[in-house]
Amino acid sequence: MKRIIGIAILVTVFIFGMTSCKKDTDTTPQQESFKDLVVPASFTWSAIADYNLKVNILMDGSETELFDATPLDLMDMDGNLLDKATIYNSEVEFNFKVPTAAEFVKIYSPMVNQSMDIEVNAGIVTFDLNVIPDKSGLIDTDGDGIANRFDDYPNDADRAYGVTFPASPNHHYFNNDLKNLNAYDPNYIDFEEGNRDFYRGYCWQFYSTSTKDPGIPGYGTSVRTGQLSNMPNQAPPHRVYSPWYEFDGSNTLEFIHKLNVLNGGGKYLDVYLVDENENQVATLLDFQYSDDNLQTESISISQSGIYRIEWHFYGQGGNSRGYLDEIVLDATDATDYESNNGAGVCEAASGGEDPVAGDPHYDYPATTYFYQIFEDLWPNTGDFDLNDMVLKSKIGWDKHADNSFHYIYVQTVVQAVGAGIQSGLGWELFKNNGNGTREYMPDIATWFGANADPDVNNGVICFDNVKDWQYTPYSNTGGLGPDAKPDTVFFQAYIPQGEIWSFEMLAYMFRSNDPSHQVRTFGTPPTATANMGLFDTGNDDSPTSWNGSVGTSFSYPLTGANAFYRTENNHPWAVEFITNDFKVAKEKTDILLAYPQFKDWAESGGNVNQTWYNNPDNSHVYTPSW
Repeated sequence: MKRIIGIAILVTVFIFGMTSCKKDTDTTPQQESFKDLVVPASFTWSAIADYNLKVNILMDGSETELFDATPLDLMDMDGNLLDKATIYNSEVEFNFKVPTAAEFVKIYSPMVNQSMDIEVNAGIVTFDLNVIPDKSGLIDTDGDGIANRFDDYPNDADRAYGVTFPASPNHHYFNNDLKNLNAYDPNYIDFEEGNRDFYRGYCWQFYSTSTKDPGIPGYGTSVRTGQLSNMPNQAPPHRVYSPWYEFDGSNTLEFIHKLNVLNGGGKYLDVYLVDENENQVATLLDFQYSDDNLQTESISISQSGIYRIEWHFYGQGGNSRGYLDEIVLDATDATDYESNNGAGVCEAASGGEDPVAGDPHYDYPATTYFYQIFEDLWPNTGDFDLNDMVLKSKIGWDKHADNSFHYIYVQTVVQAVGAGIQSGLGWELFKNNGNGTREYMPDIATWFGANADPDVNNGVICFDNVKDWQYTPYSNTGGLGPDAKPDTVFFQAYIPQGEIWSFEMLAYMFRSNDPSHQVRTFGTPPTATANMGLFDTGNDDSPTSWNGSVGTSFSYPLTGANAFYRTENNHPWAVEFITNDFKVAKEKTDILLAYPQFKDWAESGGNVNQTWYNNPDNSHVYTPSW
């Protein structure tokens, strides 16, 4: 009997062992992740193609100047305008961007209503027109050689190609329509409108600050700073700038301020008197907080002349925020509000004329957007949901009579902010040489609606901290916070005539507490302020040096071992494409799950599934409530 029991036990053990062995060798397929992708060394991770096109104008097979000073349009195959230029010496040159999947574009003469389809990579084409243009009756008010009917600005009142970006509660556009000087007292500011754009319309400027209701208890809406966690030698202070005033030496400035809570290291408020050359001519207040009680200031100003007031909040550690309200000043308003030009930038009334900003001639892409989608943990790899910052941009422009660019307009919707790390946003302007290279230019741009970066030629900072910049905090990724209709930043650059005929605007994300810690799309070189010591650390396999001096040209995007922001597996931290709408991957969801075609697109070097971004798996992407 014992022997039978022993055999039964052995059989049981054998069966269990076989079952266990089968379980251990189970080869159920595991979901591939972004980190497993094997891509060609030459892959640039861009689904955007950049082309140069030269068009020679003929008339019945012969060279002609009959069409000089008339426009030529470049359109995609859906009829959306890509560019418009004026024919000069019987030719036009275009530099344009389209999705890599695009095969053809169209050139069109609105003067004689003739068009021709051409391949996107045609390079040089002849456009043979067979209708003699009738220029009689074309009025040229400003004598620039372009009829009003086709002029960029200011004569084209109908603005046949015109597009405007109206102000709205979720649109950071600094429109003069917000301003009604009859109802606004520039000497008494209480921020009760609750909207920075309203005050920017009156030439106030805000940096890492927002309007907040409730603000100071009992005073309604106040200005509120971001967290005062970095001393000014580590990061810019949180600032508020007043418009310009004329002082006679016997003036008084009054305001109230406080902290919401005092913790961490020291917390400070400095108040300066600043002249028209940006010099701090006097320190009006040097204050260190010892508690979070309300502070009331009344400061005598003995200087005479035209100045503005600047409030600088800063600190170290903790999560304290500063509040500012009830500003009263008995000086004389001396601001040239008209120089604001809808851009939030004002001169003192004695400061001469600013360039006059126009409306965008059109926005590009017309019915679609440039997208850049970022991971923020560079130089270390993250979860590759590519939603830490999602930018959805349009770019518009006006041109001078010689076809050089006059104004460049950028509208960027910050669609999602999935990052736990607080970040800012900057852009950099380059010359496009039309041969696949970009070039560093002298500092030629005058910026409106955003702050020129003093350390980056033709660079501009849209905001220092997206969390402070947002009207309503949102992540829009279904994970880290609430969703909300996304905010939009709008800014523009004035370019003197004859400087550039083609350009490139390149964005970058930076850490709010360390602006030198930056992330860009694959193959984009670092800015002049980037910390080069971070390259080739962590998972990054980029070069460790770069020449960004004026006049230097570089292939764009850089590829292979020459590319910045790449891993040793040639993986990126940001990807770009053009589409009309993009659904963001849910928080912590690998982009390969959210977009099943992404894998083949990447591993083919961009040759297949070129419109992967239009084909999400809806179970893994975020659907907003707005």
